[in-house]
Amino acid sequence: MTAPETNSGREQKVTVTKGAGGRWTGSFRTAKKPGGFVSVRASAETDSGFSVRNEIIRAYGLR
Repeated sequence: MTAPETNSGREQKVTVTKGAGGRWTGSFRTAKKPGGFVSVRASAETDSGFSVRNEIIRAYGLR
């Protein structure tokens, strides 16, 4: 998973871990500058070739 992308255009790779009930979680740190936004991009693929991609532009603002 790649996330987030800040106003500066920098990306972070996020390591995710499988949790209970088929959920996956990961975490990342954001810049300590107020007034920006974070966009999130995620993708997944099975061994069979099925895939999903999702992108949320301006997922949340930084305070």
